[in-house]
Amino acid sequence: MSHYQGVIDWDALADDGHDFAFIKATEGKELKDKAFLANWTRAGKTGMRRGAYHFFRPDVKPEDQARNFFA
Repeated sequence: MSHYQGVIDWDALADDGHDFAFIKATEGKELKDKAFLANWTRAGKTGMRRGAYHFFRPDVKPEDQARNFFA
């Protein structure tokens, strides 16, 4: 999930039996997904297992992307 999906009804997803989600945290060297914190928090409140992901850009140094994700 990312900001591209808009506002997500995490309770409805959990009620439908979804028990995990991968949530976009970062992209490239500097982008931080503007919905990450809200999605992470709301998914967690349902008891859903969560994972954060980074959208890799092949034209950006991997080291710079890793720093963005770990920050």
